Amino acid sequence: MLGWVFTARHAWRPLLLAGGTLVAIVGVRLIAELVGRARPPVRGMLIGPELSESFPSGHVVGAAAIMLLTAYLVFSRRRNPRAAVAAFVVASLGIVATAASRVYLGYHWATDAVGAACVALIVLGLVIAIDTYRTSRVADAGSPALGAAPISGGTSTAENG
Repeated sequence: MLGWVFTARHAWRPLLLAGGTLVAIVGVRLIAELVGRARPPVRGMLIGPELSESFPSGHVVGAAAIMLLTAYLVFSRRRNPRAAVAAFVVASLGIVATAASRVYLGYHWATDAVGAACVALIVLGLVIAIDTYRTSRVADAGSPALGAAPISGGTSTAENG
């Protein structure tokens, strides 16, 4: 994230990545405490016992949030929509692989992984809403996006904010 701040010369989108990931992780802990779902039987866990709450999967929500938010924040304002589609396809494959590994290793039920992916999608929606709201307010004010800098390729500041 820090590398992104220094190379892009703005902090808005990297801070959205950090904030969104933090919201996802805190959210999953709160949901786990509220639901209190037990994990699958310990005898099916391949690496060692894990006795904390099962729903939703913290590994899946963390990985999904980082991958989805990164795909959106890095590629959503590029002129080439194919890059954004490719980024979301790669993120989706990463989420499926993470979810499948947690179920295969015996640490979660499949619904734990699906629930975690849904939490990450909700956080993605929140980040998109916040980013869009901020961008429209900055554009309405007639000033360049706060802290934004153009990236190579000739795109405008408002497109990269």
